[in-house]
Amino acid sequence: MEKYLIHGKGIYDPVSGRYCANGLLVSIGNSDQGVGRILERGEFKKLKAHYPECYVMDLKELWILPGLINTHVHLEFNPEGDTFSVYRKENSKKHIDRAIQAARKLLRSGVTGVRDAGSSMELICALKDRGDIPSIQFCGPPLTLPRGHLYFLGGEVQTETEIQNAVQRRAKAGCGCVKLIASGGRLTPGSKPEQDTYTKEQMYMAVKEAHKLGLKIAAHCLTGTSAVHAIQAGVDSIEHAACFKNVSGCLMRVWEPELWSGLDKTKIKNVFLMPGISNTWDPNVAKCLQAEIACRLKAMGMLLTVGTDAGCQNTFFEETWKEIWLLTEVCKLTEAEALYTATIQSAQALGWEDVGGTSQGYRADLIAVREDPLKDIRVLRNVEHTFLGGKMVF
Repeated sequence: MEKYLIHGKGIYDPVSGRYCANGLLVSIGNSDQGVGRILERGEFKKLKAHYPECYVMDLKELWILPGLINTHVHLEFNPEGDTFSVYRKENSKKHIDRAIQAARKLLRSGVTGVRDAGSSMELICALKDRGDIPSIQFCGPPLTLPRGHLYFLGGEVQTETEIQNAVQRRAKAGCGCVKLIASGGRLTPGSKPEQDTYTKEQMYMAVKEAHKLGLKIAAHCLTGTSAVHAIQAGVDSIEHAACFKNVSGCLMRVWEPELWSGLDKTKIKNVFLMPGISNTWDPNVAKCLQAEIACRLKAMGMLLTVGTDAGCQNTFFEETWKEIWLLTEVCKLTEAEALYTATIQSAQALGWEDVGGTSQGYRADLIAVREDPLKDIRVLRNVEHTFLGGKMVF
């Protein structure tokens, strides 16, 4: 087994929320031995004494942290201009080429694991065996009603039999998650974000089949009722939870306490929530209503994740740091809480239990930054190095 020592200024542990060492012994992943892992964490001098023959990577001026996890992107989409129109005009090769470029941007910005929350089936075959991009959990085309939100990706289903068959196809294709469009969306022309789509019974069918096949299921919910019904149906995560309503012809975020108060607390506890604050944040508006909704749901027991919806209009793949910063800025998480959310907790949302930490046994997916993010989380926008499976890729 090929292994080496990393000498850092500090090794961050997201579980304790502090720097607990300055040395890591890691292995390098290869085709025979699998992914590289953290073998030991401790004081560099002691590790060097125990492993005198090990090569030393001198990063003692840099802080070492787990790689970031982004739970919601669209790798095939172009964030510049009209996302829908651009996608529809391009062929599959262009989509896949762009997805590879987007994945590399994510990796360069410190994201070592990502969920693609809706792209073509062709993307799975093209990207699943590459070693130069982040680990990806694929959803394939989202399950949506005929002509519903994101229908152009090829996931239109309506009956329970169609839903069941669609879930099975995604399992066979290598997806790790099923994306369910439980309300309309703003990106797709003709779709109304304030309207629900599938019934609670249809969502339950999708959940039952997905869980039977070992898949996670994430529900796109832009209304409060769709989110409540999705939680009651047993989904693993809610995407957005924008709580949109049409109020006198205007689309508004409306918090309805009575809607949520009737929800069984055992149903909502430990459901993950991807609020996507950076996707809607306007620095010129005093209140961030999406952040307020996220805070209310967090207080009810939901677990926040870091997801940006990158690929959608004006939401860029290299800006995961912004979502993490906004968790501290407008949701008032501490820097340590935001880092835990961006690593361990977001990895758990994907079902990745060996990702996001720096203790023994975790994947050696790491980043190095020059300044301490516990003092200013915005230093994450300048990642110096990224490691994937023990290999420095940037």
